[in-house]
Amino acid sequence: MTKSIMPMFSDDIKGICNGLSIATKQMKKCINEKHMDKLCGQYIYDVCCFWTGNTYVGIKKDQTIQKAFQTFFKELMKLLLTLKNNPISTQQEKSIVNELLYQGEVYRYLGHGDSRKSKENIELQYNDLYVSWSKNPQNNYLESKLYGKKLWIHGNIQNSYYGIDLEAMGVSRGTEAEIVFPTIKECIKEVKSL
Repeated sequence: MTKSIMPMFSDDIKGICNGLSIATKQMKKCINEKHMDKLCGQYIYDVCCFWTGNTYVGIKKDQTIQKAFQTFFKELMKLLLTLKNNPISTQQEKSIVNELLYQGEVYRYLGHGDSRKSKENIELQYNDLYVSWSKNPQNNYLESKLYGKKLWIHGNIQNSYYGIDLEAMGVSRGTEAEIVFPTIKECIKEVKSL
């Protein structure tokens, strides 16, 4: 087993960004070669494990880290779609890609992870930032981590859109059944205040 490219601690901003940069460069190489290698797969796994273990509901990420994660997830999506649409992709690559690309119902909670901000309003922002969603409509654990006003969002990923299925990758925690996908207006079906 190789050593993870990601740091042990979530406050190591430089280490996080370095790990994300290494993984992103390896993915770009695989996109150019239209082939996924074992090292790239390990790097993707390392980063996604870090994402699920060190990013927290209701807590904003440092801007530098957020930007590095966004670049990573955009390149990962590009790699998955390249392999999906490449006629010379191996059967194993296509099988992995079909497991990791998700279409279907997704759910998300928005709120504050800090009780001092519990009186602040929560606004749904539509954008291309990759965020965590769940395949499960209710998650008491996630809801319990948020203070004050909350939003519950129901979406449906379909047509030409795909999410990245972290549960299929084996890195989703507990019952989260995590999907990573942007908040795209045409994919949102319902928003409720809790």
